[in-house]
Amino acid sequence: MPILLHKKYIGTENHMIISGDLIRWTHEISNGSYFVIGCPGRPDSLEPLLSLYGIDIPDFVPERFRKSFSNISTSGATIPWRYILPPKVFKTNFKKYVEELSKIEKLFLESKYPKFFINSNELFGNLCKSKIDTTLLKKLLKHNDSHVLRNMLSGSVKSFLDVPFYDRVSTKTGRLTIKKGPQVLTLKREFRSVFEPAKPASSLYEIDFISLEPRVALNIANVHAASDVYLSFIESSNIKVCRDTAKLAVLCSLYGAGKHRLEQLLRKDTSDVSATYLLREVSKYFDLPELKQTLRQQATSGMIQNYFGRPIDIEEGGRESILVNNYLQSTAADVAIAGFNEFTKIFAGKCKALFVIHDALIIDVPPEYLEEITRYVNIGYNVPHLGNFPLKIKEFSNHE
Repeated sequence: MPILLHKKYIGTENHMIISGDLIRWTHEISNGSYFVIGCPGRPDSLEPLLSLYGIDIPDFVPERFRKSFSNISTSGATIPWRYILPPKVFKTNFKKYVEELSKIEKLFLESKYPKFFINSNELFGNLCKSKIDTTLLKKLLKHNDSHVLRNMLSGSVKSFLDVPFYDRVSTKTGRLTIKKGPQVLTLKREFRSVFEPAKPASSLYEIDFISLEPRVALNIANVHAASDVYLSFIESSNIKVCRDTAKLAVLCSLYGAGKHRLEQLLRKDTSDVSATYLLREVSKYFDLPELKQTLRQQATSGMIQNYFGRPIDIEEGGRESILVNNYLQSTAADVAIAGFNEFTKIFAGKCKALFVIHDALIIDVPPEYLEEITRYVNIGYNVPHLGNFPLKIKEFSNHE
């Protein structure tokens, strides 16, 4: 995918496009057609990918010039750097800058992840402002010292909040953080009632992926299971344990957690199954030996990749459980973002997507579209060559 240098960044009347060894100019930007540099915040911005891949390109404008003009120029104004910088400095620096970007464009052509990242990033441009009940929020603040609530109140305009500015590259696995805006990722569940639909007739719902990370492991292993992966394991293995015990065994096996708690639960259930045997059966069911072998081989290079090709740096001597944990969490994070992106495109104009809380998308739904949305959810989200990921929908509330 070509790289586009934004005109305001390079100080020209048109945007520059780098495609292979060719350079051309354009006045417009087609969404999703380019990696855009020099316009942070766009879904197709190149800067997050440069950070993810550890690529540092020196700016063609010396820092002292950018700093000086940031203090005196009108916000949003285009600065004609070719006329401001000394001619030799501009020509030499800009040539090196374009050469470096050409190398990056060729590098990204060899990897499938950069394009996937840009395409799925469109989700965040499809989100809408959320409405809060400021009266209720003020009441809650009288009895709760919550900086998240305080910031939401101070950041609201006519009871509406800005869309959160999500970051996909600050964490190793791509698990979301929020750089600015309402901190919905850290908002306590008990405070969710401060959100309300934009119109009285509408309602707030959340669409969740069901047991997303275990489902990733099952789909990688090409194991077909019902929506409840824990009951599916019990039925397949014919091991007589309760669902809670099976769930804990799955989590211990996938993430390498200690089995002491599992042994306690088995004793409480008066089960004659040992923790060691149960964990071994879980490992076989999820085909973890095959996944661990693949990840061990990748880790010799100092990194592994999730299913979509996202690079994940690995510390030397990292345990297998950490490799599996990072792989599943990273793949799950990308599945969720890509899935919610598809949803927002399909239901554009029918409901409003407000924000993402990791594996959940919060939506504002008019009653006439709820049945159609529910049918979609019941089908689940299909990832080509990976499989189906079951979804559920419920009212967005303070309760589990």
